[in-house]
Amino acid sequence: MVYENNIYFPHITNPSGDNIKIVVSNEVDQLFVFLSIPAKMTDSQEYLLTKIYDKIFNLIATQELKSIDTTSFEKFMNYGDDR
Repeated sequence: MVYENNIYFPHITNPSGDNIKIVVSNEVDQLFVFLSIPAKMTDSQEYLLTKIYDKIFNLIATQELKSIDTTSFEKFMNYGDDR
């Protein structure tokens, strides 16, 4: 998926994967958020996926996603919570 302001959010289902994987790449004037999810998820994975989507869409709506400079999942999920 491509969102406004050059924000790209491709995501796939990985039939052989067991974990949710997320990669954020912040390039000049473009932001890529790659997400891979297992075909079969546990309840806790479904909950986590919902939290990830909520975080991404909230950051897209507030135009803050492009200013992210983090390499850890915890920092990504907590980004903007102190504002």
